[in-house]
Amino acid sequence: MPDRRLLRLLLVLLPLWLPGFLAAVGRCLLRQDAESRDRYVETVLDYDEWRRLAREEGWPLTDMLAEARRRGASSVAVTEDTLASLEAEGRVALLTYPEVLKLSLETFVASPTPQLAESPGTLWVHARNEDLLDRIEHLLSWKLPTGRVQRLHRHLLLVRKSSREFRERVGLGFSRRDLDLIAGQGLGVVLRVFNHPGLDDRALQQIIRGFPDPASVSALLFAEDEILGNRGELPTAIQELSDRAYRIAQIELTEQEGMDALLARIQGKRPVVRVHGISRRELDEIYSPGRAVARFERAVRDRRLKMLYIRCFFQDGKKYLDDLVHFNMNYLSDIVQGLTDMGFAIPRTDDERRQEPRHLVGGLSRGERLAIGLALLLGLPLGVALVRGRAPLARDVFLTASAAVVLWLLLPAGQFTVWTGLAGAVIWSLLGPLWAIRRLEAEPEPATAIAPFGSAVRFLVRLALPGFVGGTLIAGLHAEVPYLLHFLQFRGVKAAFVLPLLFILVWSFRRYGGGAFSLLSRPLTLREAGLIAVVLAASALYLVRSGNVTFLKPSATEDLARTFLENLLVARPRNKEFLVGYPAALFFLLFWFRRAREILPVLAVFLVMGQVSVVNTFCHFHSPLYLAYLRGFHGWWLGILTGLVALAGYVLLTLLVALGRKERNVLLVGYFGFGNLGDEILWRTFVTEGERVRPDLSWLVLHRTGRGDALPADTRMVPRHSPLALLEALAGARAVAIPGGGVLQASTSLASLLYYCGLLFCGRLAGARLLLPAQGLGPWEARRGAEGPSMPANLAAMLVRMLIDDADYLSVRDAESLAEARRLPGPPREPERTTDLAFLLPAPGAAGIPAAGIPAAGIPAAGIPAAGIPAAGIPAAGASVANGPVENDPAANGPAAAGMPLLRVAGTGGVARDRLQLGVILRGSAARAGEVAARLVETAARLENLDLRPLAFQAGEDEAPWAATPLAGQVQVLADPAAALKALDGLDILLSMRLHGCLLATVAGTPWIGVEVDPKIRGLAQECDWPHVISPAEALDGDRLTRRLDDLMQARDEARTRLLAVAEAKRQVARADVSDCLARIPPPLA
Repeated sequence: MPDRRLLRLLLVLLPLWLPGFLAAVGRCLLRQDAESRDRYVETVLDYDEWRRLAREEGWPLTDMLAEARRRGASSVAVTEDTLASLEAEGRVALLTYPEVLKLSLETFVASPTPQLAESPGTLWVHARNEDLLDRIEHLLSWKLPTGRVQRLHRHLLLVRKSSREFRERVGLGFSRRDLDLIAGQGLGVVLRVFNHPGLDDRALQQIIRGFPDPASVSALLFAEDEILGNRGELPTAIQELSDRAYRIAQIELTEQEGMDALLARIQGKRPVVRVHGISRRELDEIYSPGRAVARFERAVRDRRLKMLYIRCFFQDGKKYLDDLVHFNMNYLSDIVQGLTDMGFAIPRTDDERRQEPRHLVGGLSRGERLAIGLALLLGLPLGVALVRGRAPLARDVFLTASAAVVLWLLLPAGQFTVWTGLAGAVIWSLLGPLWAIRRLEAEPEPATAIAPFGSAVRFLVRLALPGFVGGTLIAGLHAEVPYLLHFLQFRGVKAAFVLPLLFILVWSFRRYGGGAFSLLSRPLTLREAGLIAVVLAASALYLVRSGNVTFLKPSATEDLARTFLENLLVARPRNKEFLVGYPAALFFLLFWFRRAREILPVLAVFLVMGQVSVVNTFCHFHSPLYLAYLRGFHGWWLGILTGLVALAGYVLLTLLVALGRKERNVLLVGYFGFGNLGDEILWRTFVTEGERVRPDLSWLVLHRTGRGDALPADTRMVPRHSPLALLEALAGARAVAIPGGGVLQASTSLASLLYYCGLLFCGRLAGARLLLPAQGLGPWEARRGAEGPSMPANLAAMLVRMLIDDADYLSVRDAESLAEARRLPGPPREPERTTDLAFLLPAPGAAGIPAAGIPAAGIPAAGIPAAGIPAAGIPAAGASVANGPVENDPAANGPAAAGMPLLRVAGTGGVARDRLQLGVILRGSAARAGEVAARLVETAARLENLDLRPLAFQAGEDEAPWAATPLAGQVQVLADPAAALKALDGLDILLSMRLHGCLLATVAGTPWIGVEVDPKIRGLAQECDWPHVISPAEALDGDRLTRRLDDLMQARDEARTRLLAVAEAKRQVARADVSDCLARIPPPLA
């Protein structure tokens, strides 16, 4: 995008977005300040259970309560009396009519009436305390139909209902004696009341007004899954509870019928406290004290619960406990100690119990609500731009801003918050994944093995950052008392979880999932069916474990893991982030760089799950805000660590599978894919010949990018920058080969030789054969100006000696390499001397069919001398290629019976002969290459009939020498062997600083002059009995070079024929070399 367009977009977007973000940050700071002041946690004991414990263990109840207060108890929850609880305390006796007849009725009834017959289900309630019996009669008369309760005597009450549920679950008010006992120990009182169906207005009023005064009560707690008045006159109950100003206790994670209506009535007017407790069944069957303590600590730290409801541990069938009182007191002490260690305190007074600093946050102003809501909605044009792959349009930004203003004007404040919050949760969960994926697509292909790591870091940062920004905006929008105190909660949790997944699934399938649709047209394999089952199971678990209320509780093992992470990190990262989202991101990167795009849609879904979880963390408004940031950060780095471990496991499993299932692959290593035509020729000729000799083999080529054009059949590229792909190729290869060339040398750098030797040794360790055909060995000294650290010559030679000793096949391409092999440390080696594999290229024309004027391979022709016999005008082998002055050099001794020169100086008169097409390949890294280019341009300008054709075997490097000449930009880059042979075949003479330029000219039958910047050029000339090798200094001598060109043109037909014959002889040698090499690979098992 042009800079001006980007600046214009920022000038439009930032003024609309930045105020909302700053307002959200301000609200978050205000919330954080209030939360830092919230430090009191009320520990509440279940009075009935602790009273039972005292009774069974023989402790005085007063002493037990005093000890509990000393250990950290703040309050005691007193449950309404029931007939069952009063009987258990011995305060009433429940008798049936037959039992009454057996007793001495005079003790109970003034005038026995044996004729009084009652049904077997009638209860006779006897109490010595008349006030208690009056209370029972009064309350039962409100809860039972008329005639079901009858007072027979001041100590005896007749109740015509006797089921166990009736005895245990019908509340009979509170005993003043119990309340006074608790208050006398300095403990607060929490009332736990039962509901009764069908209560009318008057009954509810009388019952509620009979409760203890609110000033003496810490909170009012409803004992069952409904509040008082539900299934009756609920509005009356709500009105009475509101008027009496009780502090209402709301049980966390429990849906109590009628509670929402009650909270809506008292919202902001009466205090509410959220309670966390462990049910009796869970405590008996699942929890140990340590696990229970961890759960209470988690509830306070993560969700800022201000009241803990603590039940007792009793004897179980597993292990007898000698002193249950001390056991439970230690349990209480552990809870209190854990809270204290986290910075919380136990309230001792009613004022401390009722303290709620979060009321200080207040509510948003209309301007703040609009600004933050607009900032959230502006994620929509950003998301649209990412989906379309272009910059956001100013039109989209203005449309979004207009829609936000309209919603703000038309909707009530609460509805505006709900809808913008939900939209923001969906949009900002997607922005990170879309941004990360889009930028990953735009990055260039990695050029090195390190490059993907930089891409991965950028990907992971882009993935996570929008989630934190969106979470901050959502937290700021909901930084109001009703949300912080849980009167209201985030609406649309399930939609916020599901919609981003559906969107990314559709989007990613459209981009990458074309291959996945093939599953619909064929039977599934076992692996595919297993993968689909895992995805569906994970998605179902994701939905079940998401939302404000979940019914799938964590297992004991998961609880233990949670406790460990909380103790280690304070804020435990969410499973969806560190076990799913970020590991999926790393696998997404892995398969992206391996170009396995069919699996990406599935990984994109799991990747988005993690970001949905990040945003959802900020939607838990009752949890401390700093924990949301800390949890998200821990999820990021721990998820990356978990993903790396998972990747390591995947890599290990992949390599083990590859090792155990050796395929028919041969891995070719070398400097391939870097634009050097000579190196590309080596692997292509080796593969072409290998397909002819061993059609049972497949070929892997180590390549810079992993992409190639016009690949031979059964050939696949292995990208150098992908360590996993390379290791997998090494593990699964039957053989690892260097198809000729000068790989085994130390003149470039330490890293180069170490790298290739390391690959070969790894392949050997994996059980592959090592094949080294047509090698150019040495030199071992670092050349002047080489990049990277140089390697000592002796160490380099020793390393290569170890390698070739371990090789299954070795041959060298020239005499110089043979001499180097003999000089290597250790016993002398005498490898077979062959030739360069580039000679496998066919001569110009179709394979096996002679080109015009060229005889077929191996067929003698009149006038064409056999190899080693001097042709007319061409010196015999060895006569002109020795070091020093060339005895029979025509250029040195004048024209050799050449007649009139073919090249003519401009302006000297006469008629110029045919124009000479001189191809030139200059190596940019060679000394004085630029000077040679300038001198050649000067020479061509001086001569009438000399045309220069600059050629390049390696783009960039071979073009550089011509940069300061008029021919800059006219250099023809030879991209493939066929194009190179065609270009060379159209030349009269080639002047080359590159070995493979001279070699291809030989194959094409084009006379060539080698510029000796590389000793291998002279070695090739010796192999071909070719005299035309000059020094760079001679190339700068225009007159001498002109004479050499003229003399070579005089004998060009004989030279062409000679070169073609040499090339054919070398081709046969190279074929035999490849055949012998590949014969060392055993055939694949059937």
